Amino acid sequence: MRQVHTIALTVPCESDVSDLVATFATTGPSVAVGSIIQASGLTANDFTDPLTYTAIAADGSTQDYTVTVALAPGPAPTPIPTPTPTPTPTVTPAPTPTPTPTPTPTFNVMDYGAKADGTTDDVNLCAGGGECLFRRRLAASSTCPLVHTSFMRTQRWI
Repeated sequence: MRQVHTIALTVPCESDVSDLVATFATTGPSVAVGSIIQASGLTANDFTDPLTYTAIAADGSTQDYTVTVALAPGPAPTPIPTPTPTPTPTVTPAPTPTPTPTPTPTFNVMDYGAKADGTTDDVNLCAGGGECLFRRRLAASSTCPLVHTSFMRTQRWI
């Protein structure tokens, strides 16, 4: 019965296993791979698949050695960095400015000839619009102002 011998080698991951040269020692006259006689350190072989080396002894006997070459694991691939998502800026709307009311022109009708005597209609002095200031003048027997109200003008009692 013939004994099976195996040789397992691991080479660096960047090696080309299709073109490797084996170095070996033998006490016999030759070593062959198939029908090709091998020269130690010179003959290149393709180790993509296992190869069978046959050692031939001086008496003509043979011994087969199955040689398997594996690639060492390469360095771990450098992970592609996942970009950190940029936070979506929160847009805070600018506060809506409170409109500044347009000042209403104010006129003191006394400066424009109002009599405020209780009988003269001083309301017509506000014909230009705006806010007309009337002094409150009360009749002796009344608590009502002595000025007419007009829907066309703003009046404010002072």
